[in-house]
Amino acid sequence: MTIGLYKYFMLKNKPCNSTRHFFSYLLLINLFLLGIINSVHAKNLHEVSIGVLAHRGAEKANLMWMPTAKYLESKIKGYQFKLIPLSLPEMEQSVKNNELDFILTNTGNYVNLEFPYGITRVATLKNMRQGKPYTSFGAVIIVRSDNEQINSLSDLEGKSFAAVSKNAFGGFQMAWRELKQAGINPFEDFSSIKFMGFPQDDIVKSVRDGIVDAGTVRTDTLERMIKSGEINSNDFRILNQKKHTDFPFFHSTALYPEWPFARARNTDDDFATQVVIALLSLSPNDPVSKAGLNAGWTVPLSYQSVHDIFKELKVGPYAKNGKVTLTQIIKQYRYWLMIIILGLIFAAYHFIRVERLVVKRTKELERAYKEQQKYLDVFDTNVISSSTDAYGNITEASKAFCQISQYSLEDLIGKSHNIIRHPDMPVSLYEKMWKELQSGKSWNGEVKNKAKDGSAYWVEAHIEPQFDEAGNIFGYTAIRKDITNRKRIEELSVTDTLTKLYNRLRLDQKLTEEFYHTRRYHHPLSIIMLDVDHFKEVNDTYGHQVGDFVLIGIADLIRKGIRKTDFVGRWGGEEFLIICPETPAQGAKELAETLRKKLEQRTFDQVGQKTCSFGVATLNDEESVELLLSRADKALYTAKESGRNRVVSAEV
Repeated sequence: MTIGLYKYFMLKNKPCNSTRHFFSYLLLINLFLLGIINSVHAKNLHEVSIGVLAHRGAEKANLMWMPTAKYLESKIKGYQFKLIPLSLPEMEQSVKNNELDFILTNTGNYVNLEFPYGITRVATLKNMRQGKPYTSFGAVIIVRSDNEQINSLSDLEGKSFAAVSKNAFGGFQMAWRELKQAGINPFEDFSSIKFMGFPQDDIVKSVRDGIVDAGTVRTDTLERMIKSGEINSNDFRILNQKKHTDFPFFHSTALYPEWPFARARNTDDDFATQVVIALLSLSPNDPVSKAGLNAGWTVPLSYQSVHDIFKELKVGPYAKNGKVTLTQIIKQYRYWLMIIILGLIFAAYHFIRVERLVVKRTKELERAYKEQQKYLDVFDTNVISSSTDAYGNITEASKAFCQISQYSLEDLIGKSHNIIRHPDMPVSLYEKMWKELQSGKSWNGEVKNKAKDGSAYWVEAHIEPQFDEAGNIFGYTAIRKDITNRKRIEELSVTDTLTKLYNRLRLDQKLTEEFYHTRRYHHPLSIIMLDVDHFKEVNDTYGHQVGDFVLIGIADLIRKGIRKTDFVGRWGGEEFLIICPETPAQGAKELAETLRKKLEQRTFDQVGQKTCSFGVATLNDEESVELLLSRADKALYTAKESGRNRVVSAEV
């Protein structure tokens, strides 16, 4: 405002020098005060650092991800989100120094940082490729189409090969695993291996131009180059080609999860939950998603497949697998060390006046012993571990196990793990677990347990059988990780906050699952769509708080009125959707009529009776999910138009 007045006065009144000086000073004072206000405001904000892998340079990283940082800043008040582009070495150093609150990096680098520094994935990227979102990707191995000497991976022995770099997950390590399984060691069996870095387009062109015999690139690279006219699809052939449902791109490897968004070890749980909720709320059409070339985020996927590939290749956190370390020796022979220490202490007592050097060495060993005891105490306090005999009865349990389960050690010893078994867990899971363990294999999985007070908690468990010298199993050892908070975030992401039913996202997922199940096994599938009649009148007359009360009551009645095999959620506003697997049209119509009568008989305070209209549709041969929903919606509309409070079945 001061600047505008200053310009107006100068143009209209042609002031003298003294007047001009006066307004110049006034302008400077105004700018100075604005600077102070902005500075104070910035100091009142809590700074949150997001480290992002800048594999294509800092400028590209800022263009893609700065909108996401600004979006989080707008959604979570009182925080200033700072984006920090980093190389792989810089990111590891920053995580190691606890300089970051959140990390956005590629799949392989996440697994490298997860174990040593305690970062935890909270969301997985939905990458936008060729106009559609994908949460997984792979790699493709290519040769020239006219190269008749190479028809399989084993034919690559003695040939030249191109990739991004030795440490590139999608640009080499995925292909490395497939080559290894085909009996090819890239570092010994190739005539040469050329690591070309980015962009991966250069690798494709090198194969086309005959500079190398074969190469590997990330999935969708070929399709993108073909679409842009850079290459001709007839010039290439895919080696070890695989097929996966709903993944249309050429690929020669298994598929692995996309980039994760992870929180640092020390990031506050409640704040991390706010960030996750904001990310999951992003839609594919949001400008923030488009800037990052993605379709938003989904709940964190399992990255066990990435651990498996690193274990097999002995890279990343598994680079030292098979090497005997000093720590392992100490752990294996700790009891002998304790005996030696006690012997040295006893000997030192007798020879203290004669052998001063022995005294010094004994003190050093005492310190080592105490450090070892301290390490064992830390393990016992922080690691959820237990051991059982061959029949599954608990023989040992750590303090951490007792704390999370709320049982004392005396309560647990001699008991089966059924003491913490939660009734929600299917019997089939434990049957499969025991079958694998008794066959001598280890077992990994997520388990919901019940504490002594009845509360539930989730763990990620790894169970190993223990063998005697004859190779017989004499017991089992389990290590667990508390993932309760992560599970709560997953549950929050698929739950409608008002009615506590499933939300639209989870309904879409479930309907897609049942659709493919129905197509595969040729079983019936029906859906029921219902809408509260004249609901707008409730909000307009009594207010939204009473309207919310009515929706909660209707949701509770539906939840109690459906069968255990049915799946219900809030479709939007006052609309609900019920998915009825293994249910033909007549069964779904009868269920809808039963619910309609129960709702008709329900009376709400202030409002009185509220009825609902129902549309029922059953999946037909060659029909899509979208058409099924459209027919149910039309049936619902017909019920509304025919007088409401009725059930209408969709016509084929």
